[in-house]
Amino acid sequence: MDRPSLEALIEAEDLGLDILHPGGLAITRELARATGIVSGTRVLEVAAGTGETALLLAAEFGAQVTATDLSPRMIRRMRDKFPAHDSAVQLTWADAHQLPFRNNAFDVALSECAVCHFDKLRALREMARVVHTGGRVGIHDLCWKDGAPEALRQRLAEIEEERPETLSGWQRVFEAAGLADVQAFDRSDVITAWTRDTRRAMGLSGYLRAVKTALQRWGIRGLRAVLQSERIFSSTYLSYVLVVAIKK
Repeated sequence: MDRPSLEALIEAEDLGLDILHPGGLAITRELARATGIVSGTRVLEVAAGTGETALLLAAEFGAQVTATDLSPRMIRRMRDKFPAHDSAVQLTWADAHQLPFRNNAFDVALSECAVCHFDKLRALREMARVVHTGGRVGIHDLCWKDGAPEALRQRLAEIEEERPETLSGWQRVFEAAGLADVQAFDRSDVITAWTRDTRRAMGLSGYLRAVKTALQRWGIRGLRAVLQSERIFSSTYLSYVLVVAIKK
């Protein structure tokens, strides 16, 4: 269904944004170091988006990366970048809830700002399944602060179909997925910087183009939903977290 949402708008309209998640490539590098990625590490990236992370992990860390996504548009955007790259990056269409890989196929499985959009427990269990014993699973994602109003949580779920956890909630979901030594790091600062930098990258012309697209696609009610979603992302109740765990 074509639902009005900020995510759908970004995916449908090229707004000049290659890095679609908070924290940019700085938090990607932090996640790579936290999961122990080095030269030759076999990495599965779930919901790879535009492919920037896969390229970085291959070029800077020397990883062998399998990048997956369920969105045909994201797959096309990645394919536009990957032909010029070497065989260190493989692209596969895949559903995060049913990954088409054998057990223990990877050293690391990671995902950036996507798991809150999935059935979290099911996706994390799949990521754990395809990682060998002693391998790591890591994410960074949206995180509610303690005390966030239930109405705000519900509205984000209605518009974006995203259901973040609190920091302790993320830890519990990882543990429920069978992962151990779960470490969750508060990265609240990246949300504020992300909203500011995204607006700067889009510029006035990009913002007006996005508004026009939303109006044409969904009408005034759809535009209101997108703007409400933007306000939630900018609210003081929404934070960010980096989580890493080990498969034992």
